[in-house]
Amino acid sequence: MFVAACGGGTERLGDTDSVSGDNSINVPTSTGVAVLRDGLVSDEVLAAMVVEGVADERVINDAVTGVQALPEDAALVALQDLSHRFEMEAARVSGLQDAVGGEEATAAAIDGAWAQVAEQVDAIDPEVPLEPTDKPTGFAYGEQLAAAPPTAAAVGAVGVMMATMAMSVMADPVVSSSNEFTTDQYAERNDKGLSIAAGIEGSAIEMEYDGDEHGVAVKFKTSAGVHACPDPTGAFTIDGKVDLHTSKGAAGQNITIELKIKGQVGDDAKLAGTETETRTQWADFGGAAAGQFIDHTSTRASDGSFAFTVNRSGGKVTDSFVSMSVLLSTIYSVMVGDRLVAAAQKAWQSGRCVRLDATPSAGPTGLQPGQSLSVLTAPRSKLDGAATGGTVIALLSAGETSIEPSSTPLPADAEFTYTAPQAEGKSGTVSFEARSKRGVGKATIDFSTAASPTVTVAGALIYDMTGMVGTANFTVTMTPTPGGEYSGTAELQMTGTMNSMSTTCSSVAWAESLDLMGTLKVENDQEVLVISTTGEAPRGAPVPMTCTTAGVEIQSKSPLLSSTLLADLHVQLVDGAQPFVTSLSPATGTLSATMS
Repeated sequence: MFVAACGGGTERLGDTDSVSGDNSINVPTSTGVAVLRDGLVSDEVLAAMVVEGVADERVINDAVTGVQALPEDAALVALQDLSHRFEMEAARVSGLQDAVGGEEATAAAIDGAWAQVAEQVDAIDPEVPLEPTDKPTGFAYGEQLAAAPPTAAAVGAVGVMMATMAMSVMADPVVSSSNEFTTDQYAERNDKGLSIAAGIEGSAIEMEYDGDEHGVAVKFKTSAGVHACPDPTGAFTIDGKVDLHTSKGAAGQNITIELKIKGQVGDDAKLAGTETETRTQWADFGGAAAGQFIDHTSTRASDGSFAFTVNRSGGKVTDSFVSMSVLLSTIYSVMVGDRLVAAAQKAWQSGRCVRLDATPSAGPTGLQPGQSLSVLTAPRSKLDGAATGGTVIALLSAGETSIEPSSTPLPADAEFTYTAPQAEGKSGTVSFEARSKRGVGKATIDFSTAASPTVTVAGALIYDMTGMVGTANFTVTMTPTPGGEYSGTAELQMTGTMNSMSTTCSSVAWAESLDLMGTLKVENDQEVLVISTTGEAPRGAPVPMTCTTAGVEIQSKSPLLSSTLLADLHVQLVDGAQPFVTSLSPATGTLSATMS
C-alpha cells in the first residue's frame, strides 16, 4: 500500500537542478532533488516521489514543472522516455515480460508498435476541415463515435506519450473546426480509426489502434470531449481518457488514465480558473505475479495547488513504478488538459457560443447626412437562447462618423447612438462585442448615407435648323461629384440632310459627344437637376456631304449640332415615379429619364 504525504507546503527554497546535455535547463525545485538529467526525468526525482509507499506532492509538482519548462520537442522526448520506462516496468511487474521472452523482446515489441503508430499519427492532417451537415437530433459525441469501431490499420497511439502527442496536435483543430458553425450545423469525420464529431454544443475526438507486434497484442484508445460553451454560471467541462491493453497469451496489463476538467469563465469572458482531476488505474492479469494494481487520483488547480489521493493499491508494486505512474499521468493531464482548455477558451471567445443581435432604429443604409439613430444590442446564448447578461462595447471600426459611447462597456442589453456621416454617399462601420460568463458575442453593422442618384436621359430629337433636317438619338449620363454638383456626357447618333434655298445636300450619318454639367436647383418646391453644356465644342468627326447649288455640285461636311440641340434639360429628382423632364431644345421629341 502507499499513501500521500501530508504537509510540506509548496514553498520554493531557491534550489536549482543544473542539467547537462542538449536539453539543458535550470529547473527550480522546492526540495533540491534533481528533476532532469541530460533532458530526461532523473532516477533521483522518481526515487523521491514515493518513499515506502508515501507520495511527496512537492516532488511530484517539481517534476511536472521541470518537464513543462522544457521546449516542446524536448518535453516530448522526456515524456517518451518516461512512458517507455513505465511500460517496461509494468511489463516486468505484471509478468508480461516473462511471457514475451525477456526484457529485450519486450522492448522490441513496445518500440515496434510505437514506430508503426507514430508514423500514422504524423500522417494526420489537422488542417482538413470538417464539412458541416444538418445537425442530428440529440447531439452527443459519444453516440456518433461509437459508429466507428477500431480496425487493424487504425490510427492511434501506443503509450501515454503517443496519446499526449496525438491529442496535443489535434486539440485546437478539432475544437476550432466548428467555431463558425450555426446552431443547426454538425460534422463528422471517420478515417482509419480517427473519429471526430463537432457542433457548437461540443467537439470530440477519438483515436483507436488494435494491432500485434512481436506476438504482443496492443489495444489502444484515446479520446477527448470538449464542451466549450459555458453554462449560465460560466462553467464548462472537458473529458479525456487513455485506455491501453497489452497482452501475450494469458499474461497482460491494463492502464487507464481519465481526465476531468472543470473550468470557470468570468464576467469578462476570460478564463477564471480550472480544476483538473486525473485518475490513473493499472492492473495486471494472468501472469505469475497477477493480482497487483494501483489506483490514484491527483487534482491540480490553476492557482497552483496540487493534491494527491490514493484510492487503492495491492500486490508488490514498487515505489519506482508508482512514481512513474504518478508523474506520467500528471504530465499527460498538464500537456493535454492545458491545450484542451486553451482550445475551449479560443472557442467561447470566437463568437461560437453567443449571438449578438444588433438592431438599428433606422437604416442602416439610405440614411440622411448627419442623422442620429439608436442601436439596441442584445447578446443571447446560442445554446438555449437565454440573455447572457454581461457587457457590450461599441467601436467605430471604419468610415464615419461616431458611435456613442465608444469603447465603453455598457450593461447588456445595451443601447448606443450612431451619427451618420455629414455628406451623401458616405459610410461607417461599427463593431460590437459582448462579454459575459457565457462567452463573447460579436456583431458588425455597415451604415451609409443615401447617395445622389446617377441620372440618365435618353430619347430622339427631330430637328430643323437653317435647313438642316434630321434625327438625333442620344443618351445623357450625369454622375454626382463630391461637391454636390453633377458632371457627365452626351453621346449622339446623328442623321440628316440639308435643303435650304437653292442648296440640297445628301443624307449622311455621324456621331457626336458633348461634355455637360448639372446643378441642383429648386423649382416649384421640387428638387431639379438642370443639365447644360460646359461651353466646350462638341466632339466628333464631320462626314463628307455632297451638296448641289444652282446645279453646281459642291463637296461639304456635316455640321456639329449637339451643343445647340441639347440646350438646358430640367430633370425632376423624385423617388419611384418617372422623373419629369423639360427641355429648352429647339428640336422636338419624347424624352425619358431614369435614376439609379
